[in-house]
Amino acid sequence: MTDWPLMDETSKLFPLYSRANVGEIFPDPITPLNASIGFQHCLEPGWRDAFVACRVWDDDLYDETVPFNVLPAFGSYLYINMSLMRLFGVRVPGMSAEAVDLQYFGDMPGIPSYESEKRDFDENPEYEEKAGAWLAEQVLGATDLAAYDADRVEVDQIRASRPDISALTDTELVSRMRSFETLLRRLFKHHIEASLKSGVGLGAIAQLAEAVGKPEQALTLVAGLGNVDSAGPSLRMWELSRKAQDPDVAALFEAGTKGLYARLQASTVPAVVDFTKALDGFLADWDFRGPAEWEIRAITWGVDPDLALATIDRMRDVAESE
Repeated sequence: MTDWPLMDETSKLFPLYSRANVGEIFPDPITPLNASIGFQHCLEPGWRDAFVACRVWDDDLYDETVPFNVLPAFGSYLYINMSLMRLFGVRVPGMSAEAVDLQYFGDMPGIPSYESEKRDFDENPEYEEKAGAWLAEQVLGATDLAAYDADRVEVDQIRASRPDISALTDTELVSRMRSFETLLRRLFKHHIEASLKSGVGLGAIAQLAEAVGKPEQALTLVAGLGNVDSAGPSLRMWELSRKAQDPDVAALFEAGTKGLYARLQASTVPAVVDFTKALDGFLADWDFRGPAEWEIRAITWGVDPDLALATIDRMRDVAESE
């Protein structure tokens, strides 16, 4: 049993840490359960694997004097090791430590310079060549997302065969959670690989925008890209919010969102039945989402559909033009 709040050791080899990015998905302290069996436990090795898969270094680069190189917790708040992120930028052709800083820190003042921590092994022609091959083959030369499509099929099958979680004992719950460790490590590896690949692309666009004197246009150039999985719930909620404007459905919303899902299910009014059917279809696809969803203790939409309905409630008053 580890002490809480969690206080991991800092690396003297890779000493720069940041809440940038991770603070958005983990604004609150991570729970001991999630740290020991979930997010931190599985993402740390998955992130290490992703760096190695990008060929910027091998496993022997990591600081073995600390248990968590990439994603330690200080005061139970998760941090990203920016020294490793900068090193990734140094070794990928066309990238740089400064380009990584721009993506994570923007123009935030007071950030220690890369030069202040630069190690004598950072620049490595052998790994820069390997990273260049990765860039050509898997980033610039990528033609499909087959690995991610296969992940989706596998996860959907697991969700479809999920038992009644409320009927499991604590021991059975822990056993089930542990059974996914290998899978989660691989999924996190793919997740971080995708993030790193996207970062390379965004970094290149940012450099081009900077070169023509319009750095503020970098994000504008990629803002219209579609088919982003994470946008799926918002798009479906928007559709539901249009249905919620029906007077019969709206009347139930006006009574408040607490207990709304139960009232919707109990109604026999055709418009409400139609809305509830669409809502159940949405929950079947996205029940695992919700506020602070990366934290195991968080209440998801599947556990409490009223949470999703509260968001739909706020959206239903938004005009189409907005």
